[in-house]
Amino acid sequence: MPGGRRVLVTRPGDAAEKTANRLARLGHRPVALPLSRIVPLHCPVPVDAAFDAVAVTSSNAIRHADAALVRKLDRLPCLAVGDATAQAAARAGFGQVSSAGGDMDDLAAMASRRLPRGARVAYLCGRVRRPQLESAFHRAGFRTTALETYDTEKVSYSTHELEQRLGLEPIDDIMVYSVSGAEAASHLLNLADLPQIFENTRILCISERVAKALAVPPGLSVGIADHPDEASLLALL
Repeated sequence: MPGGRRVLVTRPGDAAEKTANRLARLGHRPVALPLSRIVPLHCPVPVDAAFDAVAVTSSNAIRHADAALVRKLDRLPCLAVGDATAQAAARAGFGQVSSAGGDMDDLAAMASRRLPRGARVAYLCGRVRRPQLESAFHRAGFRTTALETYDTEKVSYSTHELEQRLGLEPIDDIMVYSVSGAEAASHLLNLADLPQIFENTRILCISERVAKALAVPPGLSVGIADHPDEASLLALL
């Protein structure tokens, strides 16, 4: 398509910039509209706690962890949900990093293969999260301590601000990476006072779980990535 597709990027902060750069390199036209912001949380170092491994499901959990907390944990095996999170852990100084290469179910399965029953796991995570991994770890007999290093806050815009940011040209695609992102995108798409720029928009979701969280106007098409990573999401364009 001449000029590439006009793609709405709703991720927060640095993640949005990286995605926008990838889209531009592919010849598309990214439009930035963060629908959430990441807020660091002070997570004190557990003084008396001893751990056998670290689990992490988001690069944000690594990026916003206090340096003292990372120093306490970086010699332990670090089990990451996917390659991007594993790379963030390695950059932060973790020396034994493994990627499950998928989603939380894949991470839980990898942990069950590698850790003995009764293992003490430090879970670096956000305040807003699904209970899926902690429940799986409990079933596997692990003792899990959640260390919340960041929070996710919604970002809202007035109609005027949306018009200024989005313009009048149709949006071809919206990329959605999480359940909270799906909820925010659904709210945006259901605003009655927006121009008809979303009339033929495709909503591209990183997983089926994320797609199920959508509540969008009828007639819009939804695409689901073959694998829960950004490369597979971009392949839908």
